[in-house]
Amino acid sequence: MIMAIESGGLMGNFIEKMDLLVSMLMEVKYGKYHREDGPAIEIVNGSKYWYLNNKLHREDGPAIERSSGTKEWFLNGKFHREDGPACEYASGNKFWYLNGEDLTEEEFLQMTQKHVIIIDGQEIKISAESYKELKKSLN
Repeated sequence: MIMAIESGGLMGNFIEKMDLLVSMLMEVKYGKYHREDGPAIEIVNGSKYWYLNNKLHREDGPAIERSSGTKEWFLNGKFHREDGPACEYASGNKFWYLNGEDLTEEEFLQMTQKHVIIIDGQEIKISAESYKELKKSLN
């Protein structure tokens, strides 16, 4: 919480700058960052942070959206994204994570690539790992 103090002078300028940088909308539950229907923190510069029970968490998009354009996906406080890189930086750098595990793009694609098998006319999607196990058992 930023307290109002006399403006002007060094301390006044400091408070004004802090207010600009730290002004945010927060939902706090039991002293923790927590909000279920939107970002728990919105900074004046446009950055947004989604928290659930004091952990960065969002299931329908990035849990951090920075004003620079950087986006970071988290589930339960861990970097995680199943349909692309979990970190997309404004610089263009990208990093892939599943459940907090740092992966190369190739490792990520191998783990998330879905294969389709058809049984009795029904299409069933299975992971690359399950596909390998099935293929192995058939040989």
